Amino acid sequence: MQILKRQESIEHKNSEHCVAREYPIGDDYLNGALVTINGHYPESGNALNEHCQELAYIMADSGTITSGSMSIKLTEGDMVLISAGEQYYWEG
Repeated sequence: MQILKRQESIEHKNSEHCVAREYPIGDDYLNGALVTINGHYPESGNALNEHCQELAYIMADSGTITSGSMSIKLTEGDMVLISAGEQYYWEG
């Protein structure tokens, strides 16, 4: 078991529209973060995580994730799994 305390987390302001609080686990394939997106992220182009899958849970409000030609509306309580190497962007 591993406990991740808030005081051990690191806040990253990825852009004007995206702030992430990362909880580093020390694992090459798994990481945890609480992310707030208000607008388009990234500001242009796509995001890409080459190393691990990302599991995102929509805690509040709604938004859209777009990957290639597929755009999916997500609302509070939805979850999405993003594969390593998949290009995508958020609108939230």
